[in-house]
Amino acid sequence: MDEKTVQIDKHYFETYCQLACSEQDICDFFGGIDHKTLDEWCQAEYGMGFEQVYKQKVTPVKVALRKNQLLLSKSSSMMAIFLGKNMLGQSDHPEQPIDENIIRESNEQMLALADLINRPLPVRTIETLNAKQTEKSDRS
Repeated sequence: MDEKTVQIDKHYFETYCQLACSEQDICDFFGGIDHKTLDEWCQAEYGMGFEQVYKQKVTPVKVALRKNQLLLSKSSSMMAIFLGKNMLGQSDHPEQPIDENIIRESNEQMLALADLINRPLPVRTIETLNAKQTEKSDRS
């Protein structure tokens, strides 16, 4: 183990874990030790690596924070809204209900378009239109 590991103070280490400081923050606080040195110190001091120790130390703080937020949500609408969005998946923009008439109209339009694609209208030219006009006037 590196000589710098003796400079790690257990009380400060646990305090910074409980403040949810990053591993890099903790390494920097103890004089810029490397992550491997911190992990080795945790193994010697706690019998487990940094990640396990950190999780063990930070979890009770996270639980207490959630409890405080829930209590605060009773008197703070902002906190209640925040928790509703983050814990319950609520949103300021709820999905609009689907209108059955819109679905029916869309389906009719799609069927009409498909019908046009499958059975195109005959091509009309000036001559055919004039011929039809002549036929109509002859009948009258």
